[in-house]
Amino acid sequence: MRVAKETAQAAGPHIIGRAADAARRTVLLTGASGVVGRALLPRLGDFDVVCLVHRSPVSGPNVTTVLGDIAKPMLGLAEQAYMELAAKVDAVIHCAAVTDFSRTDGSLEATNIAGTEHMASFAAAANAVLSYRTSPPMGLM
Repeated sequence: MRVAKETAQAAGPHIIGRAADAARRTVLLTGASGVVGRALLPRLGDFDVVCLVHRSPVSGPNVTTVLGDIAKPMLGLAEQAYMELAAKVDAVIHCAAVTDFSRTDGSLEATNIAGTEHMASFAAAANAVLSYRTSPPMGLM
């Protein structure tokens, strides 16, 4: 819960801001169905939240789900969808990660390395604040 509290504070309105006249700001959240993402989502009630999901849909007040894949360039989205998403996002909270370090199928590297690079590129394209949060690897908890 400490990570969730710190992230909610870091995502506060004092650092997120694309337009001063915007009534609500928009946060893109990855990993919303995971441990950290599930803890963060209820704390983001003051924001419109777009959850980029790979498999598990997420719902809640002010939550929109977008099907994508952080392991793919442009998050697996068509160019138009990518650009529209980038135009409305003020902050990115990146929590998606593979935490099973014994995996040998390539998903660890694709998600944790390439996926993080793709999220950093997206945040830059969106001119958005990027916050990276993850849970400890399985076996260390």
